[in-house]
Formats: sequence, C-alpha cells, structure tokens
Amino acid sequence: MTKTQKVILAILIFGNGVLAYISREQEKTKPSEAPIASTPSEVSEKRDPASQTTEPTPPTAVESLADRQSLEDMTQTLFQYTRPDTQLRDLVDYLERSRQEPMLTRNENADTGEMVIVRTKSPLPGTRYFHAQYVKDENDKGFVQHMSFEFKPGPEAMNQAQEAVRKFFPNLSDPQDQKEDFVKWNLDQDHILWIKRMGPQDLKDDPFNAYSKDDVGTIRVAVEVEIHNHSEN
Repeated sequence: MTKTQKVILAILIFGNGVLAYISREQEKTKPSEAPIASTPSEVSEKRDPASQTTEPTPPTAVESLADRQSLEDMTQTLFQYTRPDTQLRDLVDYLERSRQEPMLTRNENADTGEMVIVRTKSPLPGTRYFHAQYVKDENDKGFVQHMSFEFKPGPEAMNQAQEAVRKFFPNLSDPQDQKEDFVKWNLDQDHILWIKRMGPQDLKDDPFNAYSKDDVGTIRVAVEVEIHNHSEN
C-alpha cells in the first residue's frame, strides 16, 4: 500500500469516527418529550404532608354567610330546646330534620343516675361538637343539664356569637360576668348562658372533643344548670 493510499484510509477511518461521535452527541442533545405539568392539587398530594403549612384558607363570602347562618341556627337551637316545655325527642327530631345526624348514648352513674348524651355526626357549616346532656329529676322527668355547640375561630367570632345570643334569647339582662374571652348571663334561678373563647388550656384533655393548635380561639356557646362558676376556668 502506497503512502497516499494509507493517508486516504486514515481519513476515511477518522471521518467515520467523527460521524459516529456527532451522531451520539445529537442523540444526547435531542429534545426529550416535555413532561406533563402537575396541577396544583397534584403537587399538593405529592408533597410531604409534614412539610405542608397549616395556614387556614380565608373563607369566601358565601362560606362566611353560611357560617353566620349556622351560628344563628344553633344559637336558636339552644334557646328553643332548653325550654322546660321541650323534651329530648323534640331535639332529636329537629336534628334529624336539619340533617345533622344525631347520635344518642346512654349511661348511668351514682351521681347523675341515667344520662342521655346527644351528639351530631354532620354539624352545620362553621360549627361542630354539638353536645347535650339529659338527666332525670326526683320525679323521674328528663331535663337538659347541659347543651352547647362550638363555632369556628375568627377575629369577629366572639362578637358574632354575642350578637346571635342577644337576637335569639329575648329579654336578656346585662351579663353577670364579662371578660374579653368570657361572658355569662343568668337565665333564671337555675340556668346560665355563657360564651367562651377557648385558649390553649381550655383545649387540653377534653373528655369528648379532639383539638389541635389550630383550634385556639374556638367559640363555645352553652346553656346549662349552674353547678360551678365558669368565669374561674
């Protein structure tokens, strides 16, 4: 093989190598199929729950109106179904009509005798933890010992609860006890009405309800037989 032939062969071999290299590089740099973008909800689902913040979403105007209506409905419930002329069956019928799915539990102890506890499975929007306790008097007649519900926290929640109470409890006198986070009225010789904005200590070790730190500021509205002084809590 002559020198010229060797040079030509080398060029051909080198050229083939260059072409192969270019081809490989083109494959590497070839645009891949664009990934499908995740929607915000999909991103949220994929994110580690522990890394998610618990910042509450501000309610819409419609949600706020629904919550306010629920607050008024449940305040009226407390007034209507703690009256002496109403019975347990009346309350249960109302809760069924309003689709709150009442649940009844019966127990008995030496202090209260037989007690019936009424809770709800589907509370109205913005409310939760409806709780009523019925016991029997010396004549074996049932009466409400305690009835309450809770309203979601908010900057105006305490004021809104007081407005609802004044609207649905007629001839309400001035409060017998009033603080920034607690108001109490005497309804008669035996019954009191109170509103409490619950702090961290109020949410601890509740025998019936589960809470988290996000529930601080929850409003509880209650009517009950006066057996202790709530203002000292």
